[in-house]
Amino acid sequence: MADLRRWAREMPSRARPKDLPLEEEKPKGLHPDEKRALFKLRREARQNGATLYTNGEGGLPPSLVLGVMRRDSFTCVECDGQQALQVHHKAGVVDSRKISKLGHINRPEGLEVVCHPCHDKLHEKARAKGIDSSQVLAEGDVGTKYDHGQPLAQPKK
Repeated sequence: MADLRRWAREMPSRARPKDLPLEEEKPKGLHPDEKRALFKLRREARQNGATLYTNGEGGLPPSLVLGVMRRDSFTCVECDGQQALQVHHKAGVVDSRKISKLGHINRPEGLEVVCHPCHDKLHEKARAKGIDSSQVLAEGDVGTKYDHGQPLAQPKK
């Protein structure tokens, strides 16, 4: 792509394809409210003696992560640890009908706080059982960006 951009810059404007951008598109910045939420998330994590695995810069809105972290007291729900915390979609492990119906929703009830080591363990156990979201599809994820053609989960609970 870089060679195409160089070529596009050297071409006269009338010969250059109009849909070829000259510069990389920069990701849009956070909304001011989300910037404040990110600042609060980092500050409250420090005040609670916790560390954030990605420094609060994951794919979820900081305001949502802040709410989940507050609800779970900046503590891993698996081991009560406070280091390398991150937010985990419960639907990442499809082990019950309730979770299957919920899917990967970006609401507090579909998320929980776990530390990075526990997050890895959760997914390793789920893969061993064949219930990880990379192997099966939660019912609530049908037709969403998480639907990659996996077979539909058949949870027993």
